[in-house]
Amino acid sequence: MNPVSSLDDIQGFIKRIKEQKKEYLTNFFLDPARMQLWIKLGIIDFEDFGETIFLIRRNSGFMNLFFISCGITKLSENLQIFLNKYPYELFIADIVGKRPSIDTASLIFKKHGFSTYTNLLRMSRIVTPDTSEQVLSLNAFYGTRSHADEINNILHKYFDPYAEQLPLMDELMIWIDNHSILIYSDDQKTIQGFVIFDLIGQTSYLRYWFVHPEHREKHIGSVLLRRFFFDSRNTKRQIFWVIESNDNAIKRYLHYGYRPEEMYDIVLINKNLQYEGKDN
Repeated sequence: MNPVSSLDDIQGFIKRIKEQKKEYLTNFFLDPARMQLWIKLGIIDFEDFGETIFLIRRNSGFMNLFFISCGITKLSENLQIFLNKYPYELFIADIVGKRPSIDTASLIFKKHGFSTYTNLLRMSRIVTPDTSEQVLSLNAFYGTRSHADEINNILHKYFDPYAEQLPLMDELMIWIDNHSILIYSDDQKTIQGFVIFDLIGQTSYLRYWFVHPEHREKHIGSVLLRRFFFDSRNTKRQIFWVIESNDNAIKRYLHYGYRPEEMYDIVLINKNLQYEGKDN
């Protein structure tokens, strides 16, 4: 594998594949700020096969696999060569989009030994401003850098790293500095719940919503979510990804006005591992 040295490398890969004027096929969506962080930390590599480029994001114990390709046939050919080079690595590939197009791409991966780990569904909510006093609970406040270690520990204990793309500590720090982590604590010490979100243009992205199992049924989740709605009041749409089989979570999101979209994420894995779900 070769290290990605700059954002120009990535933009060059995308441009080159598009200029071949064939079918453009990818599961990679460029986030410049995040990519620059990965480059700085030295955790993003590439393999160039001419008509397909693979981007590999290294995590602890596994790698996320992205592709930029000029078509299904070349993707299949190059994927087999790539996997032959790294037979012992654990790879996760997310195929994101609408059906049936993503089913076609996922079949290519399954042909080469991948299987479905889980599926995610995208839900969205049209913003309706909520300025009532109840959203301004003193027990819900912005996290600080002193909370980062505890939040990181909670994410790794209660969320699935293969399915839910857990953030780096550096990313947590950026969210904290941007006032994008809201914490609930009635003693100002113990984290009983939190939401992590991004405000990008007219869209608000709810990344993680968590209430500690020992503090459920106390309306903590409701307080946090309504405060998140308040902080997102100047956006037009809110987006969230949820495990498609998590019926209880989907019911909660429906209750708060989220509706399913026709956007899916098929999470594929090249080892014999099964998604078991986590209590979040």
